Amino acid sequence: MRQGIIKNDEMEYTREKLIEICERAIVNIDAWGNRDTDESQKCVGVCWAYLKSGCEFEVMTKSEHALDFCVTDDRTIWIKFYIKDFNWFEMCNEGDLLNESELYYLPTEQRLNRFRNEDWY
Repeated sequence: MRQGIIKNDEMEYTREKLIEICERAIVNIDAWGNRDTDESQKCVGVCWAYLKSGCEFEVMTKSEHALDFCVTDDRTIWIKFYIKDFNWFEMCNEGDLLNESELYYLPTEQRLNRFRNEDWY
């Protein structure tokens, strides 16, 4: 099983902590201030659902290749989820590793605190 708990200098990203961040990251539509806010809110919803459903996950703390910018920092938490998607059900058996992954992001607590009840995106 993949490690779901990642510690950086300030935060321990457990499943429970990430769910809490998801719940805090929902912004009322009246406060949306960016053309991409709707996508960020969808991303939060997917993260919440995957975390609540028990999907394996990895918090990205280092680049996987030279041009990779999806690395957790003081503003953004990047999370890779391993899921049972269409291909898994078509080609795999129970007990097979979940190799299909999807990458999503959440704001850090620091970012949420900075934009309290406002559009953090």
